[in-house]
Amino acid sequence: MRAPEFRGDSDTNSMAAGFWLNDVKNMLNRVLYDDQGKLDGVMSLLIEQASVWWNTVVARVSTEQITWEFFLREFMEMYIGDVFVNEMMQQFLNLKQSGKTIYEYECEFHKLSRFSSEFIPTEKSRIDRFVSGLDSQYKRILVSHHFTAFQEVVNKAKAMEQQLKIKEKTWLLRHAGEIVAVAFWR
Repeated sequence: MRAPEFRGDSDTNSMAAGFWLNDVKNMLNRVLYDDQGKLDGVMSLLIEQASVWWNTVVARVSTEQITWEFFLREFMEMYIGDVFVNEMMQQFLNLKQSGKTIYEYECEFHKLSRFSSEFIPTEKSRIDRFVSGLDSQYKRILVSHHFTAFQEVVNKAKAMEQQLKIKEKTWLLRHAGEIVAVAFWR
């Protein structure tokens, strides 16, 4: 599996750059590269304007300074920026389910939590933050449980959501005639 190349052109937005960097970091971590291997790997993925940018960056520093951490800092500064990271952190802190499905809320939680790791440093804090953003019908019940794994609370919330859907369908089927009659007489 080959990671996507990064162009760094004017169409690149902070979100796309952040996702690209996250995907590349995950891929490089899976193949167990050391930091020099990660740096070599990521440099091979920079093309067009991104390659020009990186060549300009490395031309102004000594070879000893060019490390994986140096690349990450420079990339974040160039393509992602503090304003974007702060905006994503704020979105994470304000994240609520607000009528989304549990799956949609979970996806948004994961997407935004990457920028807010200092707010959820432990499994318990991740669980608590996830539960606090749920709609009240789920939060009321889940807050009284003592979950030890994040996925455990997510799975429980999804199961509750399924049960609610079944109850709603059952109620609608039972009362379909009444609903039609009321609508007819209006």
